[in-house]
Amino acid sequence: MSRARDLMGAGAAAQLTRAIASGGAAVVSAGTGSIANSTLLPNETNNLSAASSLDSYLLPSTAQGSQIGDTIYCYTTSSTSAVVYGGTGETVNGSATFTVAQSKLAIFKRISATIWGAIVTP
Repeated sequence: MSRARDLMGAGAAAQLTRAIASGGAAVVSAGTGSIANSTLLPNETNNLSAASSLDSYLLPSTAQGSQIGDTIYCYTTSSTSAVVYGGTGETVNGSATFTVAQSKLAIFKRISATIWGAIVTP
């Protein structure tokens, strides 16, 4: 999973980097209720298209290339809430999950190898 910081560090221009790393297509969840059933968030910017209430998504782990300081943006485009998990052994604001209500933007920031911080728009 490419990150803007990695691409810019390799010499790519900022505008090109944002175009490559930002994503934008709807990310449809494959399941609900557990990390194992969650759909990995593939981009820095993700449009969560939860088909049913509490469909689940997974933040990238350090094993998948996530680094301290990474930021993931998620917007729930559907009429239902989505649940976002940290990886196994990781927390989001001190909990295993974080719920993003319909039509809300959530910003996730990796604070350490096992901690994500999150804020959501009112």
